[in-house]
Amino acid sequence: EAGITVDKDLTLTGAGVSSTIVQASTSPGTGTDRVFLINSGVTATIDGITIQHGNSPDDGAGIHNSGTLTLNNSTVRNNSTLAGRGAGIYNGSTLILNSSTVSGNSASSRPGGGIFSAGTLTLNNSTVTGNQTPYDGAGIFNLFGTVTIKYSTVTNNIGLYGALYDHRGTVNLQSSLVVGN
Repeated sequence: EAGITVDKDLTLTGAGVSSTIVQASTSPGTGTDRVFLINSGVTATIDGITIQHGNSPDDGAGIHNSGTLTLNNSTVRNNSTLAGRGAGIYNGSTLILNSSTVSGNSASSRPGGGIFSAGTLTLNNSTVTGNQTPYDGAGIFNLFGTVTIKYSTVTNNIGLYGALYDHRGTVNLQSSLVVGN
């Protein structure tokens, strides 16, 4: 189950989050694929795009990242996974969000409703909101990795142990809010 597989370096530039939408289905919960799979060794940049309605039994219904991925001015929303981690984004390598939003994603039976990271995750001027899981880290779950959050907001996420859960990794917060979870 791969959706769109990115197997070489790529820059994908849209006309803005309200104009350029890449989706697995026309409505949430009805798709049968994730939206993007970024392969190992690949460097990709996605700019000005909404990624939505991925529905996968595996990790990363919106994006499954095993490469180096930068999201600029983009939104990852309304993705769901039944048995995977990181309904919005699963990061197994390097992920950078600049002025981006991860919202309304749902992991039904694993941690990381919005983002599950087992690598390096950096949020700059970004928002993680309205994600959920019945387990840990509704907004962000960090497993042995490094998370840096600067000038960002993590809010209104619903999970067993809140919005930001760190398991034996490192989390750096700078001028950011983690509230209302």
